[in-house]
Amino acid sequence: MLMSANAKLIYKNAVGEEISLAPLSTFWCEKCEETMANQIHSKKQVDTHGKFFTGMSLDERHITLSGTVMPPMDAYSAMSKLQRVFSPTLSGMLYLRNDAMRIKREIACRIKELPKVYWSKGALKFDINFVCLDPFWRGEDIVEYIALTLKQFKFSAAIPADGMSFGTRRQTLESKFENVGNVESGFKALIVAFGGTVVNPEVRNEASGEKIKILYTMQRYDTLLIVNSLQEKQIEINGVNAFKYLDAESTTFFKLAVGTNRIGYFADENVSNMSVNVIYTPYYTHAEVY
Repeated sequence: MLMSANAKLIYKNAVGEEISLAPLSTFWCEKCEETMANQIHSKKQVDTHGKFFTGMSLDERHITLSGTVMPPMDAYSAMSKLQRVFSPTLSGMLYLRNDAMRIKREIACRIKELPKVYWSKGALKFDINFVCLDPFWRGEDIVEYIALTLKQFKFSAAIPADGMSFGTRRQTLESKFENVGNVESGFKALIVAFGGTVVNPEVRNEASGEKIKILYTMQRYDTLLIVNSLQEKQIEINGVNAFKYLDAESTTFFKLAVGTNRIGYFADENVSNMSVNVIYTPYYTHAEVY
């Protein structure tokens, strides 16, 4: 796929060296090709035609970037810089930016082989090959405020006899929001006992009934962090590992479905003292725009 004039790629390796592959930069990426196979799993039953679908899994993503080395950089200098920054011994991140469309994507990657620098039709060209073991492009983190206090300040010269309202509680035990990616996503839930004690807080997927419940009495301003990403499962209270407080009846660490999600929050006592934020990273099967 040809790169658009508004899109640019930036690669940053594990030691912090980076190269911009934007239009008219020293290394101008003009073409990006991606491949990612889908493994279809099935089984055969006796006396049955064909097979039954049992599942699927995506293989790693392969990305090839091709472009032009712009003057006055010479072939030796280009080869030296590309092979140092795009070293196969280092992991890295590939960032895609399209400011005109307000799109930001990133993907973790490895260098498949040393970059190639060669002459073609009088221009100095380069090819770089990546392997992305986690095949999904990631968007920016999104914060959904499930339970919070809404600001409602009044600016008066003096506080009236009947008091002053600084905030109102959003009166709901569930909230709807969109997973804007096109792949199921994990999430982080941040619960703060801002108004006093909270007994046994819980976060629930209202569509499936799956829940994550913590058997712990939170004191005022205690912070509970539930990490439920695809790569990591973790529970912390005030920064300390608290996995032992996970309720045995908690069904699973559930995922956020593509599209609308209904997430509820509960507690055995003092649910109105909870502030609940859900933070998730949208995942994409494609970069969406080049």
